[in-house]
Amino acid sequence: GSSKEFDLPDSAFRFEITGPAKAVYVEMSGRLLAHRDKLTQCTKNVYGSSPGMMKSFIDDQPVKRMVIAEPDEGGAKQYCVAEDVPAGPHVITVSKCSEFWYGVVALHGIVVPRDCSVKAPPPRKLIEIIGDSNSTLPGNLGPNSYDEGAMRKNMMKYTDTNLSWGAKVAQAFGACLDSTEYMHLRNALI
Repeated sequence: GSSKEFDLPDSAFRFEITGPAKAVYVEMSGRLLAHRDKLTQCTKNVYGSSPGMMKSFIDDQPVKRMVIAEPDEGGAKQYCVAEDVPAGPHVITVSKCSEFWYGVVALHGIVVPRDCSVKAPPPRKLIEIIGDSNSTLPGNLGPNSYDEGAMRKNMMKYTDTNLSWGAKVAQAFGACLDSTEYMHLRNALI
């Protein structure tokens, strides 16, 4: 009902908190997509059959990568996105950094200490880049090969959206990145 799902890589949400905060959590769940049986070489990866991975940033600085729990492990769980946040206002961004075929992750809520406030962050410029998964996802962490063995199994591990060329363009202009994979756009239009 009130949860917000994220499927494409680089889809993200932002919020501003007033610190200090010992820890900030998001409550999330995930679900595998219906076509996962056709892509078993991808969904069965080093993280099991996780529906996705999220990455958190504090004031645009990367903090954590989180593997969202497998759907058969129950409902929503809390994931720590920031620790030891200093006093003052800070913008926390949580971005999906895994391919859509692993699955969809859903945000159910934000959990902060009692003395912190949460509000919408100041608006930012946005750059939208239309590309494919090579341009919007892997960055430079993994090998430059799609070998059916090791690469497929480790693809989620090698994914880091803030190292992709689109993220570098957005960072150069001081903007947020909203990347749309060309194949998803093309499939939606067909």
